[in-house]
Amino acid sequence: MADDTPEPVLHARAAAEAIRQINHLTIHGDGELDDPHRLADVLSALAQAAERLPQALHQLARVAGRLGERDDLYDDRNSWRDAATTCGLVKLNLQSAAVVGTLADDLRNAAADLNHLRAVRNA
Repeated sequence: MADDTPEPVLHARAAAEAIRQINHLTIHGDGELDDPHRLADVLSALAQAAERLPQALHQLARVAGRLGERDDLYDDRNSWRDAATTCGLVKLNLQSAAVVGTLADDLRNAAADLNHLRAVRNA
């Protein structure tokens, strides 16, 4: 039987799993990141992810807004809250989450600093 999970769901799950793996690999050690340039590579990749996240969240907020326009959806938690209200709140939450501030810049700056570290060569 074919998996009918939409691609965005699969990619979001893969991104979450990748972060979980980084957490797992570095929880008690250095995750083989014993070289500043290797750590810089990880931080640069995370900076790219952080830079791309706001666009994804804004686009997902737009999708949530469209879901709120459907007549066949309802919020099963509250009889007084319709789907449009719930989707409007989801949209606001996503737009708020998209403001990641300086996260990408901070990660890039850390990576740049690490790239300037060199090991002392013994003569």
